[in-house]
Amino acid sequence: MDDLRQRRRLRLLALLGPLLHLGMLLRFADGLTPFAAGLYLWLCAPYAVAAWLMRSRPAGDRRHTFTLGSPLPGVAYALACLLADASMLYSVFYLSRSSTAAIGLLFIPLWDLLLVGPLAALLASLVVRVRQRRRA
Repeated sequence: MDDLRQRRRLRLLALLGPLLHLGMLLRFADGLTPFAAGLYLWLCAPYAVAAWLMRSRPAGDRRHTFTLGSPLPGVAYALACLLADASMLYSVFYLSRSSTAAIGLLFIPLWDLLLVGPLAALLASLVVRVRQRRRA
């Protein structure tokens, strides 16, 4: 029962980023256009990766080599992406000093997928390894 609650909390964490972007699009977009829908899917891509990393036991009951059976790397991935996205949204919509600031919205998912998320997940997986070695 406790494991089920933990998995639900982790799924909720993976939904915070998409909810943030949905709120941003509802507030600032001019309706549901194909561009807005595509942008939303692009902005949610890092959170799909985070949700995949949060699975502690994939099919076949084998542990991920990267996550070592812990959801912590996925949590770190999601939190790092959420912080990067929130800071980008704030800088684009509230601190914008140039007309090209909105280009950051197109590139932040790329940064999340290639740099921010993987670095956070890597650091978290190192923490998991150290904790597992100390227990052994």
